[in-house]
Amino acid sequence: MGRGKGLTALEQCYVNPLGWSDKLSYVFRPQIEANSDALESLEHYLHIRGAQTMRYRGGGNLVQVLCATVSSREETRQQIRREAERGKLTIDERAPMEDKDCSITNIRKRTYQSLIRTDKLDSPYRFYVVSEEDTIFYVGKSKNPISRLCTRLNPLMKRQDDKLGRFTRRYVDDAFTSWRFQLLTLKDCETLFVESRLLPGYDVEPIRAEVIEKYYSDTSWAMRQVEKVLIWLYQPCLNDKHNPFPTPLPIKYHDFPG
Repeated sequence: MGRGKGLTALEQCYVNPLGWSDKLSYVFRPQIEANSDALESLEHYLHIRGAQTMRYRGGGNLVQVLCATVSSREETRQQIRREAERGKLTIDERAPMEDKDCSITNIRKRTYQSLIRTDKLDSPYRFYVVSEEDTIFYVGKSKNPISRLCTRLNPLMKRQDDKLGRFTRRYVDDAFTSWRFQLLTLKDCETLFVESRLLPGYDVEPIRAEVIEKYYSDTSWAMRQVEKVLIWLYQPCLNDKHNPFPTPLPIKYHDFPG
């Protein structure tokens, strides 16, 4: 893949969600463009076996790649390779993302009280993650995430009807006691984002250089793309967009109407 195509074509995130350490990611491409039907057949085959898949459609609605996450058992790997060969598909295999030093586990976790006391002006933060223990409720982006989070408790604000706002006000006691909030900068997310764009079998260095250049020159684009990657990776409970496999809410929140 030449310089330029990597950035425009690879709009999806090709990493394993965290917690899937017993799975592998695969990327399948037709050996000839007209063979896109083979991807659909393979996707059906993988779904029957419990795989999570994503497809990217290129020009003319043509399927270019299929990304799948499925069991890493050797028997399964051999079966997948046979099916790919039968459909004349190129196959690449990736290790789970958590093997890479790209997670947000080392980012400070704040209470709501400390968040409110944090200076909201000239903040370098662009993303926020809301969690309780090991459960991530929500991932969001904002040019002022501290202010955005604080409005969730105010019923008079314009965003009062968004899902996180309703959830926060319904469980306000939990929000102030057991919830935690992480604030992330673009720099915090750089490695994670770049790794999500590097597919096996592609010319990695031109893609890496081009992605990093655009990442810091177009903040709005970077924020949109990083949010997608964070949502796909952490599968938060409350995000609706870019989140085909959301984590179920803990039992104590099951009365939340959504």
